[in-house]
Order: sequence, then structure tokens, then C-alpha cells
Amino acid sequence: AALAGTLGLALLAVIGGLVLFLPWLLPGREPGGAAPGFPDVPQVQLVQSWLPYVLPAAAQAQVDPALVLAVMTRESGGNPVAVSPAGAIGLMQLMPGTARGLDVPDPVELSLLDPPVNIGAGTRYLSGLLARYHDVVLALAAYNAGPGNVDRAGGVPGFAETIAYVANVTADFAAYKNFNVIGLPRVIEAPAAEPTPVLVTASGPYGEDDALWGLPARVTVIVGGRRVEASYELRPLAAGLPPGGAWVAVAAGLAPGRHRIEVEAEWRWTGPDGSERSKVMTEHGEIKVLEGKRS
Repeated sequence: AALAGTLGLALLAVIGGLVLFLPWLLPGREPGGAAPGFPDVPQVQLVQSWLPYVLPAAAQAQVDPALVLAVMTRESGGNPVAVSPAGAIGLMQLMPGTARGLDVPDPVELSLLDPPVNIGAGTRYLSGLLARYHDVVLALAAYNAGPGNVDRAGGVPGFAETIAYVANVTADFAAYKNFNVIGLPRVIEAPAAEPTPVLVTASGPYGEDDALWGLPARVTVIVGGRRVEASYELRPLAAGLPPGGAWVAVAAGLAPGRHRIEVEAEWRWTGPDGSERSKVMTEHGEIKVLEGKRS
């Protein structure tokens, strides 16, 4: 919690007082670091693109979706085809043996590459660990090291990897839970002077005392000097990925080079008195447009 607070203060100084979290500066991650295999897509965008599957799975399993995102961030970085040296598979990095106990259909190894199946199973597993230990830290330790090791240790096992894992996921959980997260692209490859789809992601807390958490109701993208309302769609965020959720704004043809991009996200809810409430957050950055191949 202290680390997350220090991070938030540092970012407040950078952006002039807006309570907004820059997701590529999650604790323990190098600025600008991307998930393995997708160098042009910020890691937070990959992770958030799976929210259409995370939100219903988390609701069904009664797990905070921000915790699911935090686990996914450290397990796979949002890469749905990630396979660990030990044989853990997919977004939530489940071992085939564990997955069989979570009603994942055969062939398990293939099913775990399907994002909704993997996220659903991983969220159910996390829910079971939370119910077993009644403690987020112990549940995370068990997710990493196995329940047997946690039971034998009577707490977090003394493995360096597990200690670091618990600290990192806990910090990421606090970041996702306490800050509105907007993910911007770094590089867009598109033919010059043609309509260019710009994909952004956004999520975070809203409502009375930030008691609610989820997707914004509206996202507006300003790029190339034009303000464009984005629509929420399922489409791949990078080549080789299955469809995930993102807001898509089609900008006027962008010439190759660097362009300023701004994103405005609005969350809406009904207050205790029945009145309509809203919360608007903004983020800005820079994207590099590459000359794309013409069809």
C-alpha cells in the first residue's frame, strides 16, 4: 500500500494534479515495457482487452475484477498463448492438471488457449483460494506456489519467486483498484492518408467513494487534431491475437510520424438519491504512425 501511494504521488506531480494512473509504470515494471511477443502494444492494453471476459467471470465467481487483472498482468502480461517452462498455459497460466479440476474441457492444453475458458477457470481457481484462506496474500501465494506449500509453511512460503510475486500482484491490485487506467497505443501501422483505426483501453473505479469498478460509458479520442467518439468493439489488439475489447476511433488519415493523442473517458452511474452522476478522466501521450502496406 505504501508503494502504491508513493507511485500515485509521483504521478500526480507529473500530470499536474489529475488523479490518473499511467499503467505502464506499474510497480516492478520498466517504463514502456510490453508483453512478450507484442512489442508495439503496451502491456496494460493487452490485459485490459480481456475485460469482456474478466467482468462476467469475476461477477460469477465473486472476485474483484481488479484482482483478476493484477494476477493476469504478472502471470502472462495479457498474452493468451503464453506457456511457461513448467507447462502453465494461457492468460491465467494454469497447469493442465489444475485445469482439469476446474471443468476445463478436453483437450485441456488446447482449451486453455481460448481466452474466455482460461479466464473463467483461472478466476474460479482464484475464488476457491480466497474462500480457502480468507486472505488475499495467502491466496496469491497459493496461486503461485501451490496450496500445499502454503499449508506446510503456515503462511507465505519462503521462496524468493513467491515473495516477489505476492508483492508485485498486491501492488498491481492496489493500482488497478485505486486509479483509472487508460491504455494508449505506442505505434500504429497504417497506410498514409487513409482512415486509421486507433484502439485504446480504459477501466477503473467510479461511483460513490469509488465503490464501483468497470468500463467507462464513453471514450473520446483526439488524434491528428480531430475529436472522434470511440465505439466499444471486439477486435484483435495485435496480429496473432484473438479478439479482445477496445474502444475504436477511426481518425482521419494520419501521415507517418509522431502525433499527440488524447483520450477522455467518462464513467456514469446513479447516485443514492437517484440522480445521474458522472466522472471524467483524461490521458494524453504520443503515438508513432508507420507507413502501412496498402491492400
